[in-house]
Amino acid sequence: RLQRREIYRYQTNKLYIEIQCGVPFISPIMRLNCQLPNEEKEQSTESYLHISFSPMSKTVIEVPFEYDFRGVYTVGVQNIEICDFLRLVKIKKKIGTSWTLRVLPRFLPSDLQMQQQIYLDDGSGADMMKAAGYAAEMLGVRDYIEDEPLRHVHWNLSAQKDKLMVKNFAAVRQKQAYIFVDLSDAEPSSQQSRRLGDAMVESALSLTRDYMNQIGATCLMWNGGDLVMQDVDTPQQLAAAHAAIAMCPMQPLRKMDEILDK
Repeated sequence: RLQRREIYRYQTNKLYIEIQCGVPFISPIMRLNCQLPNEEKEQSTESYLHISFSPMSKTVIEVPFEYDFRGVYTVGVQNIEICDFLRLVKIKKKIGTSWTLRVLPRFLPSDLQMQQQIYLDDGSGADMMKAAGYAAEMLGVRDYIEDEPLRHVHWNLSAQKDKLMVKNFAAVRQKQAYIFVDLSDAEPSSQQSRRLGDAMVESALSLTRDYMNQIGATCLMWNGGDLVMQDVDTPQQLAAAHAAIAMCPMQPLRKMDEILDK
């Protein structure tokens, strides 16, 4: 069995194999034909595990592995061979058990602090941290409260009423921030190109999360075949974007030109 069906890249997973053998060999040797990561941890290939175990008993082994690239992989055991230590007798059995493993891009830690400038109707401005908007609108007026800043005073109305009146404002969303991820593959199938693309995806997702938490609406775009656009305004939408871009392969270099021409 597989420990997890989804992991982040560079995260270790485990394949658990339980062996129950009733063949009375002396010091038996077992060879498993498995689908596991290759040395570069970039794809699944057939590999052989040589295991020594006690006959007429149960043996459980753990095979740790990890992938360095996002994508869909197959992990499992294809067949098994058992022989005695002299290799005089051999038994081979087909297992054919495999799982689909999804390797996802990570969310990277960030200390990014975003600050926006809110321009008010009277021309004054206020620096607001973590505000969910890009502009402000006046909702009405109210009486002045002692020690309040004077920049929001409605001077004409204050003169008419012979007392200080201030404007009430509310921040409202004006435009989205657009984050574009260019997944063009300059060197098809190269590790360097795939690694750069994965790093871009992780950076874009992490930046999208920061925008969502600190500012508000974001639109994440990438060239996954045709251009894909995903609005991100809630954790659920971020999870959907993460799942979609996680499995998007790198695109041919000319694909971006074809999309922009449309």
